[in-house]
Amino acid sequence: MELTDNSGFNVAHSDNVAFYAVLEGSVALQGSLRGEIPLKTGDILIVLSGEAHAIRTAKGVTTSTLDYLAEGDPVDTPPLFSQGEGNHRARLLCGKLKVRWPFGQKPKVIPPAFKVNASDSPVNLHNIERLTSFSGGASILTRAASLIATMAFQNQSDSEETFLEFVTNNPVECVKQYIEKHPFSDWTVEILAKKVGMGRSTL
Repeated sequence: MELTDNSGFNVAHSDNVAFYAVLEGSVALQGSLRGEIPLKTGDILIVLSGEAHAIRTAKGVTTSTLDYLAEGDPVDTPPLFSQGEGNHRARLLCGKLKVRWPFGQKPKVIPPAFKVNASDSPVNLHNIERLTSFSGGASILTRAASLIATMAFQNQSDSEETFLEFVTNNPVECVKQYIEKHPFSDWTVEILAKKVGMGRSTL
């Protein structure tokens, strides 16, 4: 995404997780997440809530809707979008992820967005940008974004406890999800019981 002075775009509410990496310049995310979130070169933002939001190079500028990040069909090579006219202001890598939350919903204790610095990223974003221009680039971007999102979760001190609480309080729903996600696995009651920390007879 190339943005000029006084430009921006908005993304409608969806079930996707949005991924933004600022390769150059500065922008701000505005919406109902937690007020304005400023982003500078090297910052990465992962929007987990699916809430509608806007990315702007200046406060109050009119934005156009970027349907691709909410409802766009899968592609082989990510498209290049440009917004606005005039001086170049910012360049971003943008993507979306499909997330399967435990029991079909995002745990309330998880924040609506994670902000990550490029220095903490396990991948080189400029290399990722270069690779996205080739066939299969969308797959590379998706996997890079997934890796960064996973790392962001691990860096949350209570992330493991959050998901363990879900398993503990909803073991039967967790078992159903294991079966739905891996229908061809050789599941037994004993294996499923161990997955959710229960005894075979109790499950």
